[in-house]
This record gives sequence, C-alpha cells and structure tokens, in this order.
Amino acid sequence: MLFFIRKLDGMCERLRRMKWGVIVLVMLPGFVYANLMPRVCLVPGYVPSDSEIVVFESIVSDDMRNFRLGRETVAANKLNVALISDSASEVARAYAKNRTEADRLYSNKRVLLSGEIAAVYQETVSETSVVFAGTGTLQVRAQLKTNSAVLIRSLKQGDNVVLGCMPAKSVKGGVQFKDCISGEEMGTFVWNTLRGYLADFYQGKRPADITIPTMAINIALFAQVLPPDSGCPDDMARCDAAFEAMPPIESHMTQAVIRRFQDAGLNLDHYAELHKRQMESTASGGTHEETGAMPHPASDACK
Repeated sequence: MLFFIRKLDGMCERLRRMKWGVIVLVMLPGFVYANLMPRVCLVPGYVPSDSEIVVFESIVSDDMRNFRLGRETVAANKLNVALISDSASEVARAYAKNRTEADRLYSNKRVLLSGEIAAVYQETVSETSVVFAGTGTLQVRAQLKTNSAVLIRSLKQGDNVVLGCMPAKSVKGGVQFKDCISGEEMGTFVWNTLRGYLADFYQGKRPADITIPTMAINIALFAQVLPPDSGCPDDMARCDAAFEAMPPIESHMTQAVIRRFQDAGLNLDHYAELHKRQMESTASGGTHEETGAMPHPASDACK
C-alpha cells in the first residue's frame, strides 16, 4: 500500500543537474518482506532509468524552492536531516518562553532562518552580521559566512532574507547564529549530501537508515505510473496534474521493484527491520502512522 507524505505541488522547475530526493514512504506487505533475504550479486549496482531521473529532479526542485522561501522542507521532515525551519520571531518567542528548551531545539541542528532585517553590521573587514526585526526584547543575530552568495546582495534594513545557519548559541540578551549562508546554498548542500547517500545505496552499500532505500523504491514506483506526456519537468501545470492523477500502486509493482533492486545487489536489510517493528506495533495496537506511514494526499491529514 502506498502512502504519500504530502501533495506534490509546484514540482516542475527546469532541472539542470542530477539531484536525488523523494517525499513518500511505501509500507510493503508481509509476503514481500519474507523474500528480503540477501542475494549474491557479483557486481552490485543499479542505474536509474530516465523516468526515475525525471522524478528525482522534480521532487528535489520542489524542496529547493522550500529552502529558498524558508518553508518546512522534505529533507528535514522525512529524510532525517537535522534541520529546522523557523522565522527569527519564532526563535525569539521560543527563547523568551524557555531558554533551556529553546537551546535544546536550536543548538543541535542547522536552522533555516527567515525574517526582515532590522540592521546590518560590518563587524570587521571580513565579518558581516544582520539583526532581525520583530523579535521583541530578544535580539536574533546572524553572522554571515565570508564566502556566502548572500553577501553578493547589498543587504539593508527592511530586506527579507532566508539564511541557512549553523546551530544557535544562546547569548546575553538574545541568540546568535554563525556561518550563515543563503537558504538555497543550504538546500544545495543538504541535497548533495542526500544524493551521495543514495548513490552509495545504488552501489550496494548498506544505508544508514530506512529513508534511503525508501527513497529509491518510491521513486522507482512513481516512475512507472507517471505518464510519458506528464510535462515533467518543463511544464509545471501539466506535471503537477500528472502527479495528482497518478493511479494507485499495485502490490505486484512493488514486488517487481524489490526484486530488481535485489538482483542488482542492493542492500534492503532495513526493510526487513521495519517490517518487524510494524508487526510488533500492530500486535500492541499500534497504527501505520506510528511506524512511519503517511496518509494519501487526498486525505484530510494532508490538507
């Protein structure tokens, strides 16, 4: 059964480089897991089809737009990337409410920070910082990385910016972020890293967690049902409509993708582990949501 994380909207920007990504999870039936025994392959490796590349590129382009606009990202929410998206005013409110809890939230993750600039400070010849407006009595300051593309702009009071910053540091009177780059630069870094993980998986290496094989399986399934005349990735309206109208994934299609990956020597051990946790959860009265499944985009939970 196929579960989507969210509607696939605005996915068809023009694509120029290989980027890998996915925003769905497949929960495989038990009889498929029973066949997930390691298979021997003399030369492990899988080459994605042209259709799979179109799906990869479209989804990642959609998430790159999220990075540019400072919105919640698929990379963070569904692919285990330690990243949080918040406005400067939200950061200030969190610290005003409970500094200890805010430190726990912001000090161990990269932060996609957005807001209006209240002031720009040239602290040294090579160091520039911005202070955000709308943060009340707490100051939210972001020090820009020296070689960041965001410095190409002549930043000034009243500008709205999205910055990708290293974890926050609580200071007297506020909070400070360092090594900040543009949101788009952060997105490029994150997705290049994820693409590398997926490339390793395609070469037969064991992934760190289930998100990577999940990514590969779902993209392969999407590529099978996305029509050739979808318009992806060049025609945004047609591409969005094609994704919305995709037919349900049949179990035999899922099995075929699993077998294709197994025959290529790919490591699917994490799927067997997930199935075991699903069975344990079901036995104790758990639900699919507790084991990572997400509702179909037509459901109220995705609206």
